[in-house]
Amino acid sequence: MNQTATSERRNQQVINELLSERQEMLLEFCALAGLEPYAGSKPALDKLRRFMQVMVDYIALGHFEVYQHIAEGRERRSHVLEAANGVYPKLVEATDVCVAFNDKYEGVDDTEDLVGLDQELSTLGETLATRIELEDRLIAALRR
Repeated sequence: MNQTATSERRNQQVINELLSERQEMLLEFCALAGLEPYAGSKPALDKLRRFMQVMVDYIALGHFEVYQHIAEGRERRSHVLEAANGVYPKLVEATDVCVAFNDKYEGVDDTEDLVGLDQELSTLGETLATRIELEDRLIAALRR
């Protein structure tokens, strides 16, 4: 099997895994965002923890399997490199917002610390939507 076919198959596997992680993350996000703003409870904390774990896994997969592959020069197709260069700075910004959210709520064990979570989830949701749009551009380039 030639190197191009192997690379294309690897790309498709990583893309499928990323899309699967994304779907799981979005499901967890919706479950968390669907809670009443005043529903400070252990189930809310559990949903928050579950969402953050899935979100971190999703972000890590994108970073270490997709973006790092490109950054290390293992991707040679010019249209992919062009797409990556166009979206990467904004992906970094979106990642920073997600990491900051995770850092803020990672050690929370009291429902009183969830005050304002609904507004922060709204902001995070907008950031995730932007990230998904940017990733989709890169995925489209990888699939060509």
